[in-house]
Amino acid sequence: MYEVIWEDGSHSLANYEDDEVMKATVLGHHNRAKDGEAGGPAGQPAGRIVKVLKYDSDPADSMDALSVDEAKAALSDAIDAAADENGVLDLAVLPNLVSALRTSQVSSGPHESNYKMEAVEEFSIDDLEGGK
Repeated sequence: MYEVIWEDGSHSLANYEDDEVMKATVLGHHNRAKDGEAGGPAGQPAGRIVKVLKYDSDPADSMDALSVDEAKAALSDAIDAAADENGVLDLAVLPNLVSALRTSQVSSGPHESNYKMEAVEEFSIDDLEGGK
């Protein structure tokens, strides 16, 4: 599974057979963008690609389990962030904090991953183009 990160900051998940197929597909699309060509059959302009992140599994899958230490740390940070200036936590928000631990996404910068899962490999567009 791959996360394609576009120049405009948008992200797409794509499943390619292997790195060679990913490279050919991504470079084909990126080169069409540089040439001002359409990105696909709908005729929309192709977008330039900044980088591609590779994952062992789908990074969009929700998290169903954490180690006790990970859960304690994450929940402690979330509770601290949700407490008011007097250090009081409204218990009605606690279920939302626990639920947020299950989400696979994070708030990220425009050219950073949208997912909590660590990528196993990162390919910049320069890497894919062979350092051009």
